[in-house]
Amino acid sequence: EYLEKAKMIDSNDINLILLESNIRWEMGEVDMYQSLISKALEIEPNNVDLIFNLGVVNADKGNYDKAIEYYNASIEMDPSYTKAYLNAAALILEKEGAIIEEMNSLGMTTADYNRYDELKIERENLYRSAIPYLEKVYELENDNLNAARTLRNVFSALGDVQSENRYKTIVADLENK
Repeated sequence: EYLEKAKMIDSNDINLILLESNIRWEMGEVDMYQSLISKALEIEPNNVDLIFNLGVVNADKGNYDKAIEYYNASIEMDPSYTKAYLNAAALILEKEGAIIEEMNSLGMTTADYNRYDELKIERENLYRSAIPYLEKVYELENDNLNAARTLRNVFSALGDVQSENRYKTIVADLENK
């Protein structure tokens, strides 16, 4: 009620728009949240947090390609914006679950073996596409244990022993701090 009264005074007040967007988000009104963030971007087109938040909304709605676009736009605006790198990597790696599930469901036929090989390549490509994001996170935050662990695991799955060992050492050092 008070928010509506305040909006009557200045409907383009960025702080009011952001306050309402946060309330809408908490209420589960994702479409309204997205609309308000888009309105806020019209007022502040270079606000990296707003662009990042559109990535989060699209990821939550299952619009993965659009989410990656917003994360990349955030990164382009602010190359040190680690949240965007982390979310992009997480979104990419999220696809791994469905691939592994299908791999585990395959039988013993020649077609199944061939499909398994296709899925293995798809999974490896997924890992490779997440690596640059994770490496940038670690470059920007060399105390980020989660990024280092994920890189260790990704390189292990790819059979890159040299990189895996590098991150094993980094993880061990970070865990002992």
